[in-house]
Amino acid sequence: MTRRPRRNHTPAFKSKVALEAIKGEKTLAELAQHFDVHANQIKLWRDQLLESAQGVFNKESKGAKSESQIDVKTLQSYLDEFVFRFNRRKNRPSAMATLLKNSIISTQITCDMLKEPETRG
Repeated sequence: MTRRPRRNHTPAFKSKVALEAIKGEKTLAELAQHFDVHANQIKLWRDQLLESAQGVFNKESKGAKSESQIDVKTLQSYLDEFVFRFNRRKNRPSAMATLLKNSIISTQITCDMLKEPETRG
């Protein structure tokens, strides 16, 4: 018996299958056969959907930062370090040195130049 290659399902497909499982019109075995996915996988997707659905109506999560958001202070420190190292390189490749000499920017790049302007609300 040969192994089937690993399949990566789209989020849209996962949500469609999970919603069908939540409806309960068909059993997990029937859904597994219909969508060609193992019943355990359908159960996992259904449980993930139910867990994340509770957070949609949670008032506390609206003001809180999510883990995927970038910390501004960390980003600023990385940017400062990059600018510091960029402006103080000694062994520039000749092509890069030529490009820098011929570039429009004739002054050193500062952190303020790289920042996006703050929006005023």
